[in-house]
Amino acid sequence: MSDTRARSRIYGQALIPVPRQATAGGGDPLDDAAALVRAIAGVSAQHPHFVKLLMSEGSSGGPRLDEILTGPRPLQDAIAALLPRLHEQGRPHQFDDRTFLLFLLLADAGPFALNALVDHVLGAATTPALAAETHAERVLLTLFDRGPNSPLRGAEG
Repeated sequence: MSDTRARSRIYGQALIPVPRQATAGGGDPLDDAAALVRAIAGVSAQHPHFVKLLMSEGSSGGPRLDEILTGPRPLQDAIAALLPRLHEQGRPHQFDDRTFLLFLLLADAGPFALNALVDHVLGAATTPALAAETHAERVLLTLFDRGPNSPLRGAEG
């Protein structure tokens, strides 16, 4: 098995619980979307090597990119199930399932491939877990335009 396929498989296995979190019970789609965004950020913070590979191969394309994209397939399926529920609430109307996946891979996972840049711009290194939590909240506020007392925020804040 190639190193690319192995990394994709590891990332994909780490993502397996994500679709279940995002579509479990069919509750409030905003809560499910928040779980999805937080889980992607958390998995990406734990596996920055995969995100770096995705960014590198995403710029050149080819068969390795096809191998890489087999890992997030469960994520694609979860988005396809979740997005119509969000659209029923009028959110986020600017996305279809493909553009939402691309947004999440670039905006939610992408910064974990660029840790030196992120640390330099923000002025300090942080733990992967704290970085994931903080970043996920920024993505949620960007997507859903909710204030600091939003029900999207977890118990921490």
